[in-house]
Amino acid sequence: MTESRRTVMIAFVVLFSTAVGVSLLILFFGRSKSAHRENHTSSAYVVTVSVNPLDIKEGRAIMDNNKCFSCHSINGVGGTVAPSLNGVKYRKSPEMIFRWIKSPYSIKPGTAMPQYPFSDEQIGKIVSYLETVDSVHTKEPRMK
Repeated sequence: MTESRRTVMIAFVVLFSTAVGVSLLILFFGRSKSAHRENHTSSAYVVTVSVNPLDIKEGRAIMDNNKCFSCHSINGVGGTVAPSLNGVKYRKSPEMIFRWIKSPYSIKPGTAMPQYPFSDEQIGKIVSYLETVDSVHTKEPRMK
């Protein structure tokens, strides 16, 4: 084996080992450490809750535009067919809320909740909005 070929092989092994190590670190330590709020299996999604007022406002607008409040309510305003969304952040983790919106049938087959064609970004904004909704009949956050 020539010296240059040996150097290339060593570089490949080092690079491959580093990639595997970094992947394992991300897998074990890169997950969101949100409070455990439900007894469901862990999510394949890592959800970052935005505190950007524009994302929160867009999350509310997405819900308004898709008639989510025909079934759900906040502060007693909206539908009564589905659960109130007041305090959902205390009952479910951001990951669980994301999974539910993404694919409600995979969590509860036969549910009346429709599966919307939202992008992951849109669902993230909805989750960010829902994280601002307090538990019992409070004012919604002020949007600038």
